[in-house]
Amino acid sequence: VSNGVAASFDDRDLDTPALTIYNGIDAAAFNEEVRAADGDGICEELGATGDTLVLTVGRCIGVKRQVDLIEAVDRLANRVDEPAVHVAIVGDGPECSALQATVDDRGLGDYVSVLGRVPHGDIHRYYAAADLYAQVSLYEGSR
Repeated sequence: VSNGVAASFDDRDLDTPALTIYNGIDAAAFNEEVRAADGDGICEELGATGDTLVLTVGRCIGVKRQVDLIEAVDRLANRVDEPAVHVAIVGDGPECSALQATVDDRGLGDYVSVLGRVPHGDIHRYYAAADLYAQVSLYEGSR
């Protein structure tokens, strides 16, 4: 996904050279779609009206560390009565049910929503509604 990742394969004894295939998303067009999207109603749908909405979008796998956001909200909720924050985790993957179980086990349903996959046409609404974006991955493909 980047020249940096391709270069990381140079030191390996491979018969096939690495080929860079760049991200297929037109960032400028995506930004325009977010600006044009109507994020109104998202907080209400999440039960987070008046809260700071923190969004994270990514496949629900261990390396993406969405569980760290849940743990941060848990720590905050243990220090502040009714923190005015809500984390929306958007993405599908094998860790979705474990993330939801963590939210349920810790009683954080008022502060964290594990949404799973949302329709492609709706994702812009979540970005438009978000006050903050959090990316807590241990590793991403781009450097």
